[in-house]
Amino acid sequence: MPKPIMMMLEIEEIAFGAVWRKVKNMEGVARIHLDAEPDEKPNGIKPGGVPRYRGGGGIAKNGKGSDAGGDSAKCIVLAALDEAELPVASSYLTDLLEAKGKSRKTFANVSHVMRRDKLARKIKKGWVLTPAGRKYLQTECRIATDE
Repeated sequence: MPKPIMMMLEIEEIAFGAVWRKVKNMEGVARIHLDAEPDEKPNGIKPGGVPRYRGGGGIAKNGKGSDAGGDSAKCIVLAALDEAELPVASSYLTDLLEAKGKSRKTFANVSHVMRRDKLARKIKKGWVLTPAGRKYLQTECRIATDE
């Protein structure tokens, strides 16, 4: 099996789209890591540092990952559905995510994942939590309580 070699590129903002398309479609490119905010420290990586591979998503040993903690969008939505007694409207959930600092577009992805994993159902009046969603919320989400 060929050994991958790490390579970092600094690209001017104006040329990013063209370079991204070319590199993405290039033969031999195994994986692309995008560090669009080099001034911040994303996932424990030093600015300009090389990312370490953690495997396929999920929660890493350091507690960071796609579904880690109570601040993931999926956990926020599932907690809101769990607290509600009635079906919750999509517009309310979108506003909730925005209030928590997420993009308004985030709910589209979250709703797709919830349907795919059968964590919630969409009925005429809004979203309701399924038993699988309640179990996921209790086992995978660590929701911080406000004090």
